[in-house]
Amino acid sequence: MAKKGMIIKIDPESIMHSGISVSKDGYKSARMLVKIGDKEYMSVGYEWEGDGIPSFVMDMMSFMKSNTELIEKAKEVHAEEYKEYIETRT
Repeated sequence: MAKKGMIIKIDPESIMHSGISVSKDGYKSARMLVKIGDKEYMSVGYEWEGDGIPSFVMDMMSFMKSNTELIEKAKEVHAEEYKEYIETRT
């Protein structure tokens, strides 16, 4: 077997889902789903125990925070448009 490393680059635009969870006994996991192509996805997961937060998880949290900020900004920009849409539906 070749002793080569592998580097996986993930374009933030291709991340379809991400999440961090804690089990009842304190075991933690972080996961993200990345769209690779038509009907092709890659799941990346990280699991750990203890109080520390691994750098991979910190990076995910940073992405999730910036994504939330973008969603909130989009909500503000399109608030009136959305309100009109809702009014026509009721």
